Amino acid sequence: MAKKKSATDSVVAELKAQIKKYEKTIDRLEAKLEERKVDVKKYKSLADSYKSEAGKYKDKAKKVAKKAADDAKRFAAKVEDAADDIEDAVEDAAEKAGSRVAAAARDAREAVTRATTKKPAAKKAPAKKPAAKKAPAKKAAPAAPASSATSATPSADWTVTQLRAEARRKGVAGYSRKTKAQLLTELA
Repeated sequence: MAKKKSATDSVVAELKAQIKKYEKTIDRLEAKLEERKVDVKKYKSLADSYKSEAGKYKDKAKKVAKKAADDAKRFAAKVEDAADDIEDAVEDAAEKAGSRVAAAARDAREAVTRATTKKPAAKKAPAKKPAAKKAPAKKAAPAAPASSATSATPSADWTVTQLRAEARRKGVAGYSRKTKAQLLTELA
């Protein structure tokens, strides 16, 4: 019986040793768990801080993007206005040049008429002047369709420049950005 008791006592002692070992392990794991809880709180705080910072930068980015878009719109409007002004100036210059060419052609025709009605001996001296003015008379040919185009109804035969001039004359908004087909539709 003593052997039984001693065997039992040794098993109990062994079990108690294992229990102490497990208790130490549990205490160590609980300490690590507490450390991890502190770390989680710290990281949550950092995450909240980063979210707040991100929100601020997101708002700033939206403001900057909106300002850039507004600036781009204003710049595009200025460029468009400048393009319209340039186009108007070019058209005005073309009209002035066309009227000068037409006047030169008229003068050349009159000179030719005068030269042909004079005596044959007098033809030689004036004949040189009309010959020199014939070159501008050739330039008058393109100006004639422009003047007849503005007096007629716009058609597909008109150039985009002629259509835009007519659109400007009629006060069509945004005519400089329109295509030939759009101008024809607006002017019809």
